Amino acid sequence: MVYAFFISRIKMQHAPPRQKGARSGHTRNRRSRWVLALAWSLIATLWAIPAMGAVPETQPNSADQLDYLAGLSALRGHHYTEAATLFRKSAAAGNAKAIWHLGALYRRGWGVPLSYRKMKALWQKASAAGDATATGTVYAMGWGVPRDYKKAMVYFRQAADAGSANAMCAVGVFYQHGWGVALNYHVAMSWYRKAAMGGSLNGLDYLGSLYQKGLGVARNYHDAIMWYRRAAAAGSGTGMYVIGVCYQRGWGVPKNYDKAMKWCRKAIAVGNPEAPVIMGYLHMKGFGAAKSRRKATTWYRMAKQRCRRAAAAGDANAMYMMGNLYLRGWGAKTSYKKAMMWYRMAASSGSGEAMYAISFLYHYGWGVPKSGKKAIAWTRKAAYAGSSDGMYAVGSSYQAGQGVPRSYVKAMKWYTKAAAAGSASAMYAIGLLYKNGWGVAKKYQMAAAWWKKGAAAGDSDAMYGLGYLYDTGEGVHRSRRLAFIWWHKAAAKGNADAKTALADRYEATHGFWFSLWRLLP
Repeated sequence: MVYAFFISRIKMQHAPPRQKGARSGHTRNRRSRWVLALAWSLIATLWAIPAMGAVPETQPNSADQLDYLAGLSALRGHHYTEAATLFRKSAAAGNAKAIWHLGALYRRGWGVPLSYRKMKALWQKASAAGDATATGTVYAMGWGVPRDYKKAMVYFRQAADAGSANAMCAVGVFYQHGWGVALNYHVAMSWYRKAAMGGSLNGLDYLGSLYQKGLGVARNYHDAIMWYRRAAAAGSGTGMYVIGVCYQRGWGVPKNYDKAMKWCRKAIAVGNPEAPVIMGYLHMKGFGAAKSRRKATTWYRMAKQRCRRAAAAGDANAMYMMGNLYLRGWGAKTSYKKAMMWYRMAASSGSGEAMYAISFLYHYGWGVPKSGKKAIAWTRKAAYAGSSDGMYAVGSSYQAGQGVPRSYVKAMKWYTKAAAAGSASAMYAIGLLYKNGWGVAKKYQMAAAWWKKGAAAGDSDAMYGLGYLYDTGEGVHRSRRLAFIWWHKAAAKGNADAKTALADRYEATHGFWFSLWRLLP
């Protein structure tokens, strides 16, 4: 869907004729207004570029180029069947960009049946025809060639410099995960913004993800949902799915299971492979619908079918989701061996979450011989692949001295990385190091600052710790009222320490005064 930005009309006030010797301020202001108007027009034009890529640089000089341009025009107007027909004609003449766009239509099921197999075949053909974005994808996925992130980045940069919004998004992904380049969330965000301005649906999705997880920016669910809504409005199944998850969990919006189902159904309608999992979970628990194991199983089986197809095309997230389905026994019998198989496939495609899941299976000996050594090795792989859970686990192993010599300095290093990647547990752990003076100078104010971050991110231990500091007045002004407030929030999330603290204080009659304070305006 083309974004419609309603630009307010700038009223130009005509200044009186400049008199001799008069200052030229009015003239400069008038020029500034014209420049501002031109800038807004440019921004609106960029946002209006279609979701499948930027307008080609070359002028039409052949029949296939005319068909390709007509296909882009049809795509811009959401006439997907017509766009597919025109791209197919242009592709038959060897137009590499038309081949790529036709593959993209098959990827989303726009105007053609959704088919990851055909998408993969067409993108391989586009690569052979010289399309840089397709060639980068082939090297990144390892389709018919050894996977090589550095070569993939060369081709993606080449396409991005030529104006491909999808290539810009791919460059951002590489910086976000540190594939072939140094991991850098800020650079990733700048590329996602460029991609979004060029009309890339994935660029919009990834911007929402960075704000949702707090990668390179402060975690902000409001901004995350804003980007996801823009993506959803343009037809992104991922945007629709994540909005459904936000309503299911109450992230940035009031928890609403009806709206969660509504958005997941929209995502399912456009072929999203993950949304059926949420629908299955809601029916299994009876959230927003009558509790029904039969309906839950039906949704889980749909998820398996879709994820299997996406995984066959190299989608690491789909492989990881398949592992989760087998691990939990959703839509099939629990099978740790099959879960491990899918997790390994996802890990080989660079999924840090899958690597961490493998470490989990080795830690408990599920489907594999129990091995603390292999669990730690996979945890490290997950950490280096950008998994915040993996980074936090490595920090915990250094703090506890499990499998490695105890080192609070190294623990702090990994906790800091995990916190930067959005781990609320790591934020609590850093606060604990400052509170106890482990590896750093004891600073209650720093502990309070980190626990505030962790509490804002939803960590119940951080909420409890913050309540403790307010109760004792260490690092913050003493406030028994705030202590009770944070303990109640932690207890509502099931924190046992907070429940114990509340029980002790209520028994000591402090709760009576807290109840009075709550009644005050």
